[in-house]
Amino acid sequence: MSVATGGVRVANGILGRLASTLRQASDAIENLASEVPAAPSAGVAQALIGQMLGDLVETSGVLSEDALEAGDNAGLVRASCVRADQCAADSFPSNG
Repeated sequence: MSVATGGVRVANGILGRLASTLRQASDAIENLASEVPAAPSAGVAQALIGQMLGDLVETSGVLSEDALEAGDNAGLVRASCVRADQCAADSFPSNG
């Protein structure tokens, strides 16, 4: 089955894969952030480079959290659609 909202149609399987991909992306970003090297020797720009690297790590953390939240939301939408599809199917009389 699929969900249609605002003219967009998405199959439940696609929502599941999207949720999984976003969660994996969040984990990958977190892993990369833990491997950020120390600020290089940059002479008079050392403090500026250090600040830029700090900002990059902070922004990566926000991106990771946002990707995780988006993945969780996609998973919730998928679960809701599956329940709605099942309720709709259950509402039809059985032929047995």
